[in-house]
Amino acid sequence: MFVPFEYNIGGLMGLGEYVLLEVIGQITDVRDLYNFLCINKKTYGLKDHQRFLSVIENCNFQDMFKRALIVLGQGNKTIVNLNSTDQEKMEINSTVLDLRTRIKDPNIFARRIKKLILISYTQKVDESKNFISGTVFYINGLNQMKAELCIFPLNSSQIYIDKSNEWFSRVLLPPEDVQFLDIQSTQQFSLALTDDSKIWSRGIKDNGTLDKESQLIWRLNPNFNYKDGLIPSSLGPSKIRQISISDINSQAPVYDFDGFIELTDSSKMKQKFTDSRQPYGIFGYYHVEKHIPSIQQFLTSDGTVMTLGSTKAPGDVIRYFYYEPLDLDYSEGGQIERIVEVENQGGIAYFTDSGKVITFIQKDTYFSPRDDLLGQEEIFCQPFPVHKLKTLLLVDQDYFVFLKKDGQIINISRSNRFIRDVTDKIAILANTDEKAAGMKIEDYYYGSGSGFYLFN
Repeated sequence: MFVPFEYNIGGLMGLGEYVLLEVIGQITDVRDLYNFLCINKKTYGLKDHQRFLSVIENCNFQDMFKRALIVLGQGNKTIVNLNSTDQEKMEINSTVLDLRTRIKDPNIFARRIKKLILISYTQKVDESKNFISGTVFYINGLNQMKAELCIFPLNSSQIYIDKSNEWFSRVLLPPEDVQFLDIQSTQQFSLALTDDSKIWSRGIKDNGTLDKESQLIWRLNPNFNYKDGLIPSSLGPSKIRQISISDINSQAPVYDFDGFIELTDSSKMKQKFTDSRQPYGIFGYYHVEKHIPSIQQFLTSDGTVMTLGSTKAPGDVIRYFYYEPLDLDYSEGGQIERIVEVENQGGIAYFTDSGKVITFIQKDTYFSPRDDLLGQEEIFCQPFPVHKLKTLLLVDQDYFVFLKKDGQIINISRSNRFIRDVTDKIAILANTDEKAAGMKIEDYYYGSGSGFYLFN
């Protein structure tokens, strides 16, 4: 945290109000904002400026979003593909979730989105017609779990709406006083983590099998909740700090770790690995810091990529799993700083501190990563520093698509490295109600067949 004497007060007096407001707009901690305002009378007077409230939104609503654009399936590729046909563009099925227009709660935090998932369900109209009903579960700015019915334009006739409302009426949410930190999902089941380390679930029975009869009902999951919030683990009674669902069809975010992790088999809820006596358990002497669950890889503090391996003795029916370093010799000496798994065909990109990007399309996510790398990698220099990268949206046979931290989405051709800005293509879809003009794309993630663009 900054304190007043750390600011260059002597040079500050020559700055105008608008410059100082720009400085305030970059502050993301309320205590830092308070200290900045208390430097002198000039900075304190900024609180009365007409732009002050809008400028400090970045501080008060960090990691909260005003609007979400939800795009189903193939439409995520069509939007950013410069060669998409008019017919393909017409088939994009997307919708906008903006709590400011849907929620009447006067509390502004109730009208902000922290994290959301989409649960879709295929319904029959008659023997020849099907359509998709969608329910969005989200965590709001008050850390409550809420739900909204999602009507997609291609399924907006009255019969579709009636059937969707009937399906949505089955939703059963946790109590409002339960505080949630995270929510994640595959199409089959979902998990949500509370601030007291408990896990609520949807679509899972007590024995760990899928529950197809109660797809919209959330309940406290007994498999993960024990006395005093502690669960048995190889390191003794522990609290759950983070959750991550391995779904090979999802682009999950990257998670921070201190080096210890308990991995379970989602189909049986049984322990999959056992920690050894080495400093970092199943990772031996490698200090794991980041987890990319959908490709079962980890990034260590020294830039080593740990990947899943397995072995089976001759005549043995049991396969034993372990983690080992992935040899990325072709990183040309650069240390891996970021790993991004993308939706298309298991595409993976490794970003080095030297500005290199290593991409490939992996056939087998789990058991033979080294074999699948051969002959499929491509190395190129990214056109901007890695610290300006937010995420990689797509690795296609013909192009790469990046989201930068400034909200710009760029398409880079594989063949000639030609760069094109495709931000407007997403902005047009997000502004169908003409209430998103001037908004910036803050984040993107892909899960359960849907892409989520988050705006402020």
